[in-house]
Amino acid sequence: MGELTVTGLRAGYGAMQVVHDVHLRLPAGEVVALVGRNGAGKTTTLQAIAGLRSGAFGGRVQLDGTDISQWSPSRMAKAGFAFVPDGHRVLVGMTVEENLRIGGFPMRRDKRALEDAHAWVVDLFPDLAVSRYRHAEQLSGGQQQMLAIGMALMCRPKFLLLDEPCGGLAPALVDRIYEVVERLAAEGQGVLVVEQDVQRAMRRSARTYVMDQGRIVIDGPSSELLGNTKILDLVRGIVDVVEGDEMTPSVS
Repeated sequence: MGELTVTGLRAGYGAMQVVHDVHLRLPAGEVVALVGRNGAGKTTTLQAIAGLRSGAFGGRVQLDGTDISQWSPSRMAKAGFAFVPDGHRVLVGMTVEENLRIGGFPMRRDKRALEDAHAWVVDLFPDLAVSRYRHAEQLSGGQQQMLAIGMALMCRPKFLLLDEPCGGLAPALVDRIYEVVERLAAEGQGVLVVEQDVQRAMRRSARTYVMDQGRIVIDGPSSELLGNTKILDLVRGIVDVVEGDEMTPSVS
């Protein structure tokens, strides 16, 4: 089914390195969570994996053993990767339908595939079908986030990277987003989710990676990490991680 493997990833901004030696796996058909306090390096990691971080200093991103670390974002997209940044980023001056068509632009020459993808996306998010002729700026925050994810899904990616997809949403909408995420995994996609709510991430994922100060400091099956209160303290900034994964009181 495929697997995305990240080994020794180092990335940052300009000359400043903020991600250090990150290792993680994203198998097809699984939801994997990446959690950590604000500023831990989660977004930079996603961007580097997706080929969007120009300040990448090293490491490997591999798809089924093929090194794709130097591929352009457009080539990554053609290979089946989609990245949804945080913040409900849609084209507000355009309708829902126009946004979806732009998301499927790379498939424009295959009308049948485009129509099939469109039908699949609106089946995942029925709200988009109801609101198809409304401008995106008229949608609620939750509907805009559904649209942002729907745009990314129009090219039927094999791997979906989501950066805090539920930030600021009401609990009912959060549940709907994660129901779609779980359905995507059940249909064979690999989904890597950056999430602030650690408990929710662990309940909804097969594996969790905990990040701090640009490094993966804890990882394992989510079911086994769910009761680890030290992880919650780490994300809240109550403790820091030192060598050997021991935790000490934070002085920040």
